[in-house]
Amino acid sequence: IVITGGEPLIHPQIRDILLILKYHKEKGVNLTLRTNFTLDYTNDFFLLVAETFNQIIVSLDGNEITHDQRRGKGNYKIVKNIYRITNLS
Repeated sequence: IVITGGEPLIHPQIRDILLILKYHKEKGVNLTLRTNFTLDYTNDFFLLVAETFNQIIVSLDGNEITHDQRRGKGNYKIVKNIYRITNLS
């Protein structure tokens, strides 16, 4: 199952959704997340995301300059977020 959006991680009930998905993953469902990873996330939230999905696909629009031109200044923190979630899982 592929979870995609818009940006699925901004859903107002995302924590509840992740817990349901995590339950199904534990039953053998293969889950993929497609995200832009541009927000500020807590370590606890990152850990839940890492535990929920078998695969995470992140949208990246080039280097910092081109990415921020397309997504908005300051959104290149995506790279920092990739490193953070990689080190948590």
